[in-house]
Amino acid sequence: MIRLLTLVLILLQPACVWKLWSKKPPLEERTFSIYGTVETVDPSTLLIRTRGGDNMQFAFVDSSIKGSDFGPGAYVHVYYRIRNEAKEITMVVERIN
Repeated sequence: MIRLLTLVLILLQPACVWKLWSKKPPLEERTFSIYGTVETVDPSTLLIRTRGGDNMQFAFVDSSIKGSDFGPGAYVHVYYRIRNEAKEITMVVERIN
């Protein structure tokens, strides 16, 4: 039994090391998310205030999904990508408690 366990551990160890050495995808391919309170929203931009008090501006693009018709003061969850140094919304939804 101990030999079998040792064999399994030896076989799985390279997979763990490989995962540590593998690179993350480039920023353009990663999706980020953040929560915040809507300051302003219009058809092309969304400005939110994060919990830390910072303002973040996002751009709506043709593929953006807007979960509802929210306005200033709404607490939202924003999923976005970074393209050409701009934060483009992939999806934004209002968080309902």
